[in-house]
Amino acid sequence: MAIERNVNSIGMKMVSNYGTVDGEVLRKSKTYKNVKAAATDTAILATYKALDGLQQPTAENCYVVTTEELVETV
Repeated sequence: MAIERNVNSIGMKMVSNYGTVDGEVLRKSKTYKNVKAAATDTAILATYKALDGLQQPTAENCYVVTTEELVETV
């Protein structure tokens, strides 16, 4: 049997550094869902930079989050 991979959703995750609290780095993340499957890496990074310019503190990382389903085919 073969296994097929189906993309369920794509999102963009931004991680921001809020400084040090009790000796540990405090990071928070925000995920923007429903990114179009046709979106290029360049477009996603441009969106990340545009959103980063509007927020405090600035983001330090950008991730593409893909949720996929594995299905057995006959």
